[in-house]
Amino acid sequence: ALASAIPAPVTVLLDDAAGRRVASRLGLPLLGFVGLLLLAKQRLQIAAVLPLIEQARNHGYWLSDEILEIAKSLAGE
Repeated sequence: ALASAIPAPVTVLLDDAAGRRVASRLGLPLLGFVGLLLLAKQRLQIAAVLPLIEQARNHGYWLSDEILEIAKSLAGE
């Protein structure tokens, strides 16, 4: 609701599946945790994505192996 009330451009940062479905239905651009890390690497704000993903996983953040492999490929790591 908040994102739809903010004037464009706006990107919604969501990892929750239900929230992502609603944002998609509303046509709001989405970015998740991995996407945020990839963007940070692209902008040279971080050196590597994988160590941060592994650290998050070690602290309970769930991420499928499939998404991890995609992230590795996109990050070139």
